[in-house]
Amino acid sequence: MDSLSDEDLIRLFREGQAKACDHHNPYPTEQDLRWEELANQFEQAFKELPEMFQNVLAMRILGGMSYSEMAHTLGIPRGEVMGRLWHAERELREKLAPFLTSSA
Repeated sequence: MDSLSDEDLIRLFREGQAKACDHHNPYPTEQDLRWEELANQFEQAFKELPEMFQNVLAMRILGGMSYSEMAHTLGIPRGEVMGRLWHAERELREKLAPFLTSSA
């Protein structure tokens, strides 16, 4: 895996949120272990984001909200929502880049 797609970010976010409910697999595959480590790194990177970035990511990924819905909820222009989301995703990808390799 060379980079994270939007679908990967969603998966990592949801896996991090579901960690408390996880029934640990006694025989994880190498890919399972890799995703678990990446999910842990994602959780740490997410916590390091400014709150305004965390909010838009959570609204988009967990809530499935549109830009317009997020703008209305936050009371900010739609373009500001788009910018925050772009910066949040970029920061996450930069923080997670060291954990990604082309061999996965």
